[in-house]
Amino acid sequence: MKKILIVLFIIFIIPVKCFAKDINIAFCIDNNYPIFALIAMYSILENNTSNSTYNFYIVENNLSEKNKYKIEDFIKTKGQNVSFIHINTDSIDNGENLYGRVNYRITRIAMARIKLPEILPENIHRIIYLDADIIVTDDLLPLFEIDLEGKALGMVEDSENLFPGYIEEYYNTGVLVMDIDIWRKENLPDQILTYFRDNRDFPFIVPDQDLVNIVLKDKIKPLSSKWNNQTKPFFNKNPDELKCIHHYFCEDKPWNFPKTNFITYKLYYEYWDKSPFKNYKYYYYLKYFNKIYNRNIGNIKADIANTINNLK
Repeated sequence: MKKILIVLFIIFIIPVKCFAKDINIAFCIDNNYPIFALIAMYSILENNTSNSTYNFYIVENNLSEKNKYKIEDFIKTKGQNVSFIHINTDSIDNGENLYGRVNYRITRIAMARIKLPEILPENIHRIIYLDADIIVTDDLLPLFEIDLEGKALGMVEDSENLFPGYIEEYYNTGVLVMDIDIWRKENLPDQILTYFRDNRDFPFIVPDQDLVNIVLKDKIKPLSSKWNNQTKPFFNKNPDELKCIHHYFCEDKPWNFPKTNFITYKLYYEYWDKSPFKNYKYYYYLKYFNKIYNRNIGNIKADIANTINNLK
């Protein structure tokens, strides 16, 4: 019996320990996104088939203590590690909020991903940055260890080139594999932000994404689309064909309950319902119905006002 146990240990336990690695993951969020970041982290840990240790770095500019506790409690319950890094977003544009004037959907914290090499601990040499509007359905170790072939970062091509004719290949910043050593050595954060400040009149659409594509265009390693499945172009496919990372990159976020039968949205709700954060779904349902109610009331009031004006 003892020999059998030793053999089983050698066959199953030792390979797992040798295969497992430390994986560094970064999110940049404010108080609008903690629940969705938690759902993303839940999906990551549910698919941790390599038994790797995850080190989560939460970069924030105004995250409440309550939300920090939610994240820390969940991650520690799962036996993983989490660190919070506060960033003063004024350091990005000297408080001018240059990017806010360009795109109403871009919050100040969204630009913080560019500063990751400067604010992460010195012992971090590689990290996966993820937007919070994602679901992970496969192990992330292959992505973390992917060969960047000397490039500063790995990215998946965006489903739409926002600057055709100006940029030949345009990539999505929702998932980044960053070689932090190269970023630090070449001072890439400063290069990006200097370009931004010097080109204020450029017609940026999604500033953080546009800047990475423009300034670092020769430093990007293209990655397979499976690492950043941008929802709409893939909505007709079987979920088995959409492994790895699903990115809900449009305005129709799952928590806004868009009127869609996209299979990837159903996948998001499956993870949400299995997670410890299912009760928050009811809260966002109420927000959604309140929004619809206020919109309908506004339309009714406008119709009444128009009718009265027409009767005058």
